[in-house]
Amino acid sequence: MSHRLTYAQLSRILGRPDGYIARHIREQIPYELAQAERARAAEFFGVPGPYLDAPPRKSERQARAEQRRFRPNYHTVLRRAT
Repeated sequence: MSHRLTYAQLSRILGRPDGYIARHIREQIPYELAQAERARAAEFFGVPGPYLDAPPRKSERQARAEQRRFRPNYHTVLRRAT
């Protein structure tokens, strides 16, 4: 069975404001959904509860290293063709 929902519709199913799930996916705020919200979503989608658990948190050091790795390098100077 396929479910076609918008993030706003899923947020409403969880009893939250429309932008709740979109912000969770985009910015990881909150980092993980509450147990009751995961249980409600799992019941709606017909999947086991642990299927929707969050991955383990990274240490602060690992998170900073990952941010540095993907930061664009703005020190490169581009020359204009003359």
